[in-house]
Amino acid sequence: MRNGGINLHARDILEQFEEIFYLLEGNNISINKSNRFYQFYKEYSQLLIKDNIEEHFSELLEGMRDFFEIKSIVSCKEILENSKQELKLLFGGSRLPSEDANSLARNLQYQLYLASRFSNSGMNINCVEPDFIFNYDSEIYSVAVKRITSRNKVKERIKEAEQQILKYDYDGFIAISIDRLLEYSNPFIITNNPDVLPSATYELLTGIVKETFDKDCFEGRSKKVKGLIITLGVPSFTPNDLSIGYGFNLQLFPLTEPNDEREFERIGKISERLSMRSEFNEDDNIS
Repeated sequence: MRNGGINLHARDILEQFEEIFYLLEGNNISINKSNRFYQFYKEYSQLLIKDNIEEHFSELLEGMRDFFEIKSIVSCKEILENSKQELKLLFGGSRLPSEDANSLARNLQYQLYLASRFSNSGMNINCVEPDFIFNYDSEIYSVAVKRITSRNKVKERIKEAEQQILKYDYDGFIAISIDRLLEYSNPFIITNNPDVLPSATYELLTGIVKETFDKDCFEGRSKKVKGLIITLGVPSFTPNDLSIGYGFNLQLFPLTEPNDEREFERIGKISERLSMRSEFNEDDNIS
């Protein structure tokens, strides 16, 4: 799976956020200006005046994740038209995930973000249980989405997602965000070369998978579970110009039956689709 990274100038981020707010309002999705997205927008505006990122460093980095994901979400017509209530709810939450009393807003954000990536990759989606479904090659698959916040809970959350899939008709995939499994003291990448973001994010993801996901996470799953989708998003900071950026990586691990070459090939093509198109042209860092 291709890696991705983005490093935008502050003015570009501000302009794109204004477009996001305008688009939401145009779709009758009103948002309170005290929400975490708007707070990030205001603080990033101040960077152009004060040139002082240290004052709200953690919030700005986390805000970059929010920006990256909400931009993808609002690019999906299906979500804008049919998930208005969910869109309103995801604007809740505190500035930092560690301060969230309720994880609903960020869980919805990740769910809609991942659905938008499938949509932006040319697959029709519908945001229904277990979390969303998509159509590929005349087959419908379901996706159960989990944000994991503890390495000790990985197997438990995978099992929960599997049980969700078993409740519904379609075979499916378990999608897992491991953003919160980064070391708490260093949940970002510092580099003066944004071009390393794709490879650095990939190395972090594969490192966490090797350390945390043992064979029981992949083996012994129901035949209805066709694969694990593991994603990692990492904010970045470039000290030489005080810019912030974002790296993202998605890996799809097929869990097909032995000798089921047709299904394995289909899942491989789904993986390729997800890597082909990005809302940020992620293979080209933007600065």
